[in-house]
Amino acid sequence: MLIGLELKQARRELGLTQKELANELEVSLPTVVNWELGKSTPRGQNRQKLEAFFNEKNTEDELISAQINDALQVVSDDLGFDDLNDMLKTIIRKHNLGLLDL
Repeated sequence: MLIGLELKQARRELGLTQKELANELEVSLPTVVNWELGKSTPRGQNRQKLEAFFNEKNTEDELISAQINDALQVVSDDLGFDDLNDMLKTIIRKHNLGLLDL
């Protein structure tokens, strides 16, 4: 059951429907539904496809996150802030966002 819950959470974090994940993995919709419900578990080639898909997505997310951080650091430096956190705190205060606890 734990594998199913983890799969469901990972799928949702990527903003995918069960059908979209099924299409990505080239499996049927009922297969993904059964995995998430814990009625079956991915095995063999399907398990490999599933692991490769999520590893690829995580790597893409990490790369994008690093690029965003690098870009923000350049902007922070160009604007004369001591560091990125100083810039973010200033933006949050200026716009009364109060969304982040930095």
